[in-house]
Amino acid sequence: MQGRKASFCTGAAWAVVLASAAATWAADRGRGVIGEPVAEDVPAWSMFRADHPGSDLFILNGRVTRVYGQAFSSGETPEASALGFLGLYSDVFGVEAADLVPGGLIGDNLATVPVMYLPDEDRYRFTLLSYRQVKDDVPVFRADVRLLVRNEADYPLVLVSSGLRDLGGYTVTRDALAGLNVESALRSVRNVHPELTGVLAFEPVIWAGVEEMRVQPALALQLLVDNGRVNQEGYAKRLLLVDALTGAVLFDEDQIRHIDVTGSVSGMATPTGDGADICGDEIPFVMPYARVLVQGGNTAFADAAGNFVIPHGGNTPVTVESGVRGRWFRVRYSNGADAAVLTQQVTPPGPAHFMHNAANNNASIRAEVNAYVQSNIVRDFALAQNPNYPTINNQQEFRVNVNLSSTCNAFYDGGSINFYAAGGGCANTAFDTVVHHEYGHHLVQVGGSGQDSYGEGMGDVMGVLITDNPVLAYGFQNNCNNGIRNANNNIQYPCSGPIHTCGQLISGCVWSTRDELLQTHPNTYLEILSRLAVNSILMHTGGGIAPDITIDFLTLDDTDGDIGNGTPHYAQIAAGFGEHNMDAPPLELLSFSYPDGVPTSLTPNVATTFEVRIDDLAGELDENSPRLNYRVDGGGFTAVGLNNLGGRVFEATLPGVACGSTVEFFLSAMTTGGGSDRDPQGGNHSAGSGQVVVFTDNFQTNQGWTVQNENLEDGPWTRGVPVNGGRGDPPADADGSGSCYVTDNVAGNSDVDGGPTRLLSPTLDLSAPGEYVLSYARWFNNDDRDIDRLTVELSNNNGSTWTTVESVGHFDGWVQRTVSVADFVTPTAQVRIRFSATDNPNDSVTEAGVDAVSVNRFVCSEVDCGLISQLKTTCRDGSFKLKGVVKSSLPGGTQLTLTLDGSDSQNVVTNSRGKAKAIWTGVSGGSHTICVDECPAVCGTTSCNP
Repeated sequence: MQGRKASFCTGAAWAVVLASAAATWAADRGRGVIGEPVAEDVPAWSMFRADHPGSDLFILNGRVTRVYGQAFSSGETPEASALGFLGLYSDVFGVEAADLVPGGLIGDNLATVPVMYLPDEDRYRFTLLSYRQVKDDVPVFRADVRLLVRNEADYPLVLVSSGLRDLGGYTVTRDALAGLNVESALRSVRNVHPELTGVLAFEPVIWAGVEEMRVQPALALQLLVDNGRVNQEGYAKRLLLVDALTGAVLFDEDQIRHIDVTGSVSGMATPTGDGADICGDEIPFVMPYARVLVQGGNTAFADAAGNFVIPHGGNTPVTVESGVRGRWFRVRYSNGADAAVLTQQVTPPGPAHFMHNAANNNASIRAEVNAYVQSNIVRDFALAQNPNYPTINNQQEFRVNVNLSSTCNAFYDGGSINFYAAGGGCANTAFDTVVHHEYGHHLVQVGGSGQDSYGEGMGDVMGVLITDNPVLAYGFQNNCNNGIRNANNNIQYPCSGPIHTCGQLISGCVWSTRDELLQTHPNTYLEILSRLAVNSILMHTGGGIAPDITIDFLTLDDTDGDIGNGTPHYAQIAAGFGEHNMDAPPLELLSFSYPDGVPTSLTPNVATTFEVRIDDLAGELDENSPRLNYRVDGGGFTAVGLNNLGGRVFEATLPGVACGSTVEFFLSAMTTGGGSDRDPQGGNHSAGSGQVVVFTDNFQTNQGWTVQNENLEDGPWTRGVPVNGGRGDPPADADGSGSCYVTDNVAGNSDVDGGPTRLLSPTLDLSAPGEYVLSYARWFNNDDRDIDRLTVELSNNNGSTWTTVESVGHFDGWVQRTVSVADFVTPTAQVRIRFSATDNPNDSVTEAGVDAVSVNRFVCSEVDCGLISQLKTTCRDGSFKLKGVVKSSLPGGTQLTLTLDGSDSQNVVTNSRGKAKAIWTGVSGGSHTICVDECPAVCGTTSCNP
């Protein structure tokens, strides 16, 4: 769709709107209800995971904030790759693709930003594409999605960072927009902040919460207001959202970002380093990009080394002027006056050499030069990591205000950085890391992120990386041995303290990673870490600090589109962030694959061999280490070595076991570095002796289950990834595949009310000869242990009547159950399974789950399977006539059952030459498999073509 560009109204537009704003608040009738993630959203997560098993979702409090892992989209251009993903998977975030328009929260509403400049190759590793969320052409407040595409063939998409909001069907009506009343909104603002009389900008937005909030969407008016005391002590500036329906203030944010002095009592002072002006002697510094002019003539700017050339004609003496002002920064005082200006009379071509603060005997003048020099240092630092960093790469004369009349502080207000004069026990705050910190707030702002703890922490990170010192602001409080914060800390995630304290969580992660890199990359550690830190800002949304930032660092560091197999500096980043409980996703050390598949059926009393290939991912295989680990019928595991066939291919052998027994097994191996890996990662492979798999469902896809509700108020069965809401619901599924069925899969509200809610299987054909075994995992939590039950039932007449298998009350954790179908009903071609959960009367917290459902058929006979030499399968093209022929040394008259595709069985008898055949007509096109039920490992596959 074509989205309307969101913009603020300013100047004359404000006067017109205010003059004409006489309407009262209009009722917005289009409002929808939103709370925790709705159940319909959860299958979208399962579908993505099923489609992309090498990728995953980072879910924070019920919202997907990152999609990461192996590439999960591609296209002819970065835009095509991004739009392809959004078209298929926007519902992962609970939004419609049509509500996403190019642009976002990144500075200048940029839709495309290059990321991770590689100076040795003069190119960028990634392109970041940003889309802002709108609804009915109204922007959703601070809601955007950012997609990171690798700049290589097919433009693989490797990371998505989401700040999108699920609006739950909410729409904006024309009447609601027409009824916006700015004057009433200002009255609401001034009821809260009577001093804020100046209106800087406003626009309509949809309020749907920020960060971890879950609120009902509402049309609101966003206003940027101040008290009119720009560049003065006591300046106040705030951003507020006012509900268009009720006039309530929905959001209120201070736009002034201070360095507040917090503290604790500690020992062991850190070494003295550069800091406030009282802590060291001044030395000459070039003033890069400084503005110079000939009075009455031309203006020019110095280069990065401070050298300038002013175009001028003639050789008569002229007066040349230099202020503390340059192309990128302009230093001023709180009253708006420019910093000190120097002049020289020279005869062209000069030279004219200026030395600001030459006498070095005035703290105010010294602050001018310090602020100018350090502002350019931090800007140059950021652009060295990304020459196209939004806004700052071409933002000119950014305001730097010095010597404000108060003391012991500094702040960023969205349009300037501001520093206080000395006094009150503090030095003049216009010095190195304080300037770096405040400009760091600007980098965060134009990078499209919120401030709060993240802004404070990333501001500190700028100073930490530029000075290569963990201490922020040496000498701030007139003590040159101490600063006010320290990145060398043990702050842990999650942090719930003040924002300046919790900001040290991210600076601590960066410093710990710096220490790790210093050991392995002593010559390039700062270059590596600086590039990751600055570019990571562009991926962040909101003001919080969580482990999704670790994923951002790893993805930016990655070189092959798959962080699961490691990145060039995975070990250092994982260790550094891990020290602060910001753990990295675990690595896949080794890859296990099976050239002929994993055995699921075993011939009774005959050993079964199969091949496994083990390749290196993040680790290097120790070729003496691979083991097959197996157990029979739930006993203890036995580990046996594998036969090395060469080329990383090994042969594993499962023992022969009695018919009807089940063998569980997994493969394991070590790396040369001492790491271990296994397959499968969660749970075990399983194979049955004499077993034919009739039906199996781990609920990653929809295989035809249905839900019926009777007298249910809330809490129906829902298929998806458990949200782990903490109210008796399962924290994860039972078999490790990701999804299961669970009742009322809503964070914070997992509960069946009334009921029962019934989950019914598709109809299963259990008519072939043999013993049928049903297996399933169940979960049932009932907080007051009353009469509420989870009931499991079987029907052999497609649901006309039901027989109870079990009816259970509360039980902690997942329970695996296995029963014989014939113990309850006679197997037929119309068997169904039903799981019913109830909380009736509705007086308790009740939650149920079902996972890993399977039905297997066991056929045990005295047939010597070793005498079967071949099962030949053929299909006559065009006629769809399929034939299976057994060749064997079995005695004539031996009865066998041949089954087509696991369900269509025929009984055959060998002739005197040990031969038997079965024919199926009218089969469908495509691939088909025929197996001998008495010898499940004896199978043949062929294809039928038109």
